[in-house]
Amino acid sequence: MLMKILIALAVIVVVFVVIVALQPSEFKVVRNATISAPAPALFAQVNDFHKWDNWSPWAKIDPEIEKRRRLVGFEKLVRDPKPEQVIEQMLFLPTCNFAGVTTGYQGPGSKTVLPAEATAKLDFRLIPNQDPKEVLDQLRKHLDRNGFEKVEIGDWEGEKPARSDPSSAVGRTVIDCVREMYGEPVLWPFMPATGPMHPVVADLGIPTVLPVGVGRPDNRIHAPNENIHAEDYLNTIRLMCRVWERFGAA
Repeated sequence: MLMKILIALAVIVVVFVVIVALQPSEFKVVRNATISAPAPALFAQVNDFHKWDNWSPWAKIDPEIEKRRRLVGFEKLVRDPKPEQVIEQMLFLPTCNFAGVTTGYQGPGSKTVLPAEATAKLDFRLIPNQDPKEVLDQLRKHLDRNGFEKVEIGDWEGEKPARSDPSSAVGRTVIDCVREMYGEPVLWPFMPATGPMHPVVADLGIPTVLPVGVGRPDNRIHAPNENIHAEDYLNTIRLMCRVWERFGAA
């Protein structure tokens, strides 16, 4: 029995590899829309920044700056951006994050010996059309240009960014389910996190979607005291059951 299971798994892996190998090297999504309005009227809307809230999807996304300020205790964000700029930076711009820096003796007692080495752990959040290997190459060149040729870079893992069309079948299903159960949803064009979705989206051409977030500013995601509201947890279970039922029957 075990041998049959192993053979079946091997066949599945081979089929998957063959399917991936036969896919085109590039994946492109194009959307067109015809707006019944004269060009001057449209230009007036997009040319005046004060009118952007009338049509911009970012205007519906609350960055919750004040809630996060009270939770974390910061006085202001770097460069003190406006709320709409916060959304732009959070969703559409890449990041370079220092997760930690370590050097020198940190145990009990005194120590006068200077440290011989230091380490820093960084992570980059990429946006579409960026490649992890190219970003590492740019980091290497940046360090070399500034006199840090001896700094070694360890590359442990990297994931290409992915983007799917919200009007896909699974996207429409999730939007409709959220609308039916909890009201009009707020659509986020990107997820400000990392997941292994690029092989599915780009290699297989299968759209993906993050169904719904249950994160609040006080959830302290990824912290030692990370938490979730029980009501949010149960509501998400109900929503996912509706999504699977609806999409499975389509």
